[in-house]
Amino acid sequence: MDVSGPREVLSPSLLERLKEHKADLLDLLQLVEERAALMEFDGGLTRSEADQRALAVYFTQRTA
Repeated sequence: MDVSGPREVLSPSLLERLKEHKADLLDLLQLVEERAALMEFDGGLTRSEADQRALAVYFTQRTA
């Protein structure tokens, strides 16, 4: 995973935390990508709409 951004945002502490959780973040991205693809192709949504809804579903289920 390659991470870049403004230094004031990507502090050494944040970069370390991203590295610690790299596997979990990649799993999340894969899950959301798969759900978005289904929503896009089976549901007829645009990719942007599908991405937004897939993330919303993930966070809604996670907090339920």
